[in-house]
Amino acid sequence: MHRLDTFDNIDNFVKYFSTEDRCRKYLEKLLWEGEPVCPFCGAFERIHRFKNNRYFFKCNDCRNKFKATNKTILEGTHLSLCTWFLAFYLVSSHSKGISSTQMSTYLNVTQATAWYLLHRIRHALANPKLILSGEIEIDEVYIGGKKRGGKRGVGSENKIVILGMVERGGRVLIIPIEAAQMDVVTPIIQRYVSTDSRIFTDESPIYNRLKEIYKQHDIINHSREFAVGDIYTNTIEGVWSLFKRALFGIYHSVSTRHITKYCTEFAYRYSTREMDEQGKFDYLLQCLFGGRLKYKDLISGPKYTRRVGESKFTASREGWTK
Repeated sequence: MHRLDTFDNIDNFVKYFSTEDRCRKYLEKLLWEGEPVCPFCGAFERIHRFKNNRYFFKCNDCRNKFKATNKTILEGTHLSLCTWFLAFYLVSSHSKGISSTQMSTYLNVTQATAWYLLHRIRHALANPKLILSGEIEIDEVYIGGKKRGGKRGVGSENKIVILGMVERGGRVLIIPIEAAQMDVVTPIIQRYVSTDSRIFTDESPIYNRLKEIYKQHDIINHSREFAVGDIYTNTIEGVWSLFKRALFGIYHSVSTRHITKYCTEFAYRYSTREMDEQGKFDYLLQCLFGGRLKYKDLISGPKYTRRVGESKFTASREGWTK
C-alpha cells in the first residue's frame, strides 16, 4: 500500500487531513498509484490536468472530464472530503462498528445523513470476486428473536440464516442465505471457496455434498466433542460470537433488507484485524470503486420487513420492529 504519512491515532489523523486539498491528493495517490486513470475508458497515457482547476482531468482518448471521485461512492456527494475521510477512519478503527447515531455526533451531521453515509461505505466494501483457500471452517448461524405467537428456536419463522466461511488465520466471508439446506449452501460454498481447500464443518447434513467436491472434508460431531486434533470449528464459532456482539451491542436491530451490508462490514473488520490503523484506512479507500449508491436504490425493496434483534417482534406499518 502507498503510505504518504503515518497516523496511529485520531489526533494525528485530523491534523494530517485538515484540508480538502490534502485529502484529494491522498485519494489520488492511493486510487491511481500516482498516475491518473480515466474512470470511463481506463486510459492513463493521454491525460492532462486542468490548470484553472487542479482537481479535474481530461482524457484525450474518450474526451471525458473526470476527477478522483468519479465512479466511486464519493461521486455526487455534498459532504466535504475531510468529513468523508474522518468517517472512513472511524469505520476502520472501531473494532465492533459504529452506529449512525454516534457517527452523526462525530461528524456534526444528521442521523439520516450518517446512516446513508455508512451504507455507502458498506456498499463499497462488497467484494464478489473474493475466493477463500487453505483450511476453511464453515458454519451457519441463526439471527433474530421470537415473534409473538410463533415458534421459538432454530425453526422460528423470523430467524435469518447466515452462512460463514473463514480461513484459519485469514479472511472471512459471511452471507445471508434463504435456508439452511444442502441445495442452497453447496453452490455458495463452491463459488467462494477454491476446490483444493481443506474443509471443516460440524455434523449438519447440509454439508454432506462437500466431500465430493473438495480435496478433504473433515467433520466434528459436536454432540460428542468440540475438537479432535486439528479438526474443529472453533474459529468460525469465535467469528459468530464477535458478529453477534457487534450486531446487538452496536446496532441493536437491523433490517433484513440491509443485513447483507452489515455482514460485509463485519467481514472487512475481521479480515483486516491484523493491520495497523493506517493499513485498515488505506484498504478501505482502495475499495471505493464500484459506483455511486443512490438513496432511492438503498431504500428500495419490500415494504414490509422484519428487524433482527433479541427482543420480541411486533407488526407495524414500517415492518417488524421492536
